[in-house]
Amino acid sequence: MAFSSFKSTVVLATIATGPKREDANSSGCGGGWEFQCSCQQPWTDPINPTVGYAFAAMTSSIEKETSCACYVAEFEGAKPGKINTLFYQVINDGGDVGFGVDGLDILVPGMGVGLMTQGCANQWKGFDIGKWGKQYGGLDRDAAGCANLPQDLQHGCMWRMKDWGDSVRIKGRPRRVRCSKAHIDKSGCQRKDEPTEVFQDLLQ
Repeated sequence: MAFSSFKSTVVLATIATGPKREDANSSGCGGGWEFQCSCQQPWTDPINPTVGYAFAAMTSSIEKETSCACYVAEFEGAKPGKINTLFYQVINDGGDVGFGVDGLDILVPGMGVGLMTQGCANQWKGFDIGKWGKQYGGLDRDAAGCANLPQDLQHGCMWRMKDWGDSVRIKGRPRRVRCSKAHIDKSGCQRKDEPTEVFQDLLQ
């Protein structure tokens, strides 16, 4: 993602060296050695339990306009978990999401490894990803299955079980807002064209 609209690009993790700036030719899903950092897991707002924070992959016809941008989406429909508003940062172009333009894939441990099955297998050698649930959908509501994930990922898996629940329909369209410091600190990525509107303004 070497676009001029970025102040900095996404920090990934390498097996050998730890955090490192992205190299487009070394994706762990394509046989390389760079993977999503474990710190880029979802969490719940400590004050408002209906608000969640996350990272996501999103397909777009113009990648440079969405990469590292932050959005707020509201969800509708019945699902376990209190969260109905998600504040997320796009850290992946979502080329494997497969739903056309603006497909959204919230990155949550325990929700399935998706199309690129080799990614998790290469990053977490020694773990049986066959015990991580279905390729699409993951563990569903099997909270006990979170124990089969690496310890670093179990917090995000339990977030899905206790706070999030199942993925449901997005209400309307995601709205772009200024990224939070928490997102930027975890991803290492910030855009130069950040909007003036902040997420808290939408809650008023």
